[in-house]
Amino acid sequence: MQLQHALYSINDGLAVITLNRPEARNALSEEMRADLDWIIQDLKAKAGTEVKALVITGAGNSFCAGGDVKAMNDPKRNDVVAGRARMRRSQTRLFELLHLELPVIAAVNGHAAGAGFGLALMADFIFAGPSTRFTCSFARIGLIPDWGLLYTLPRAIGMQKAKDIIFTGRRVKPDEAKSLGLVHTIVENDDDLVTKASGFARRFCKASTTAIATAKVLLQKSFESDHRTMLEFEAFGQAQLYPTEFHKDAIKRFASKEPAMFDWEQLERDAKK
Repeated sequence: MQLQHALYSINDGLAVITLNRPEARNALSEEMRADLDWIIQDLKAKAGTEVKALVITGAGNSFCAGGDVKAMNDPKRNDVVAGRARMRRSQTRLFELLHLELPVIAAVNGHAAGAGFGLALMADFIFAGPSTRFTCSFARIGLIPDWGLLYTLPRAIGMQKAKDIIFTGRRVKPDEAKSLGLVHTIVENDDDLVTKASGFARRFCKASTTAIATAKVLLQKSFESDHRTMLEFEAFGQAQLYPTEFHKDAIKRFASKEPAMFDWEQLERDAKK
């Protein structure tokens, strides 16, 4: 497929998506949405084989300004049935991205506003720079949050803080976002954001994608499941991982006192050399 408003690359197990409409602060055009749909399907097909981790970022000075507000002047948007159908198409895309069986890192440069904020929260980890601003801007135009924010935001920071950000539509700066638990890492220089996020993501390429995928799938169910149900999921998940080559080789290495294939602290030390 010829992508129009997104860039997509895979290199040594790391996939990178760059929203590529900088002249419009990477607002979500129909072309960009179609690009994301195709990319997500490709990632699903290659997860665990050609792709071990994913970084999402934006070209230029913004991560994503959200929906294309200028396009909202179209009278067709007043059709309730068509509007619901359009939203449901986005929901399929977001569900698949949130449940993508890979570590997903968002390198959020500049503004992540509205649906762009929602897109960032599809990631497992968010890296931010000095220019990063998160905005639930829907209140400013008389709408409610979409692109999954009503689900992801209260789970990330709690209900009261989510209401504060949603009701006010105010901008959240990196330090506050870090204190709330939205941001994993603040990078000192915006120019280093993608490099740092990619370095972090590449460490997961040494891990068992099957184990991470299983943990991610089950963690997504933890808020809606009781303790007994999670223990059952745990038993099934662990049983399917025992026979994997990664696990068997890791046990052999441990017994013979060889270095582990996946040692996060060692990988972190190596990255600093």
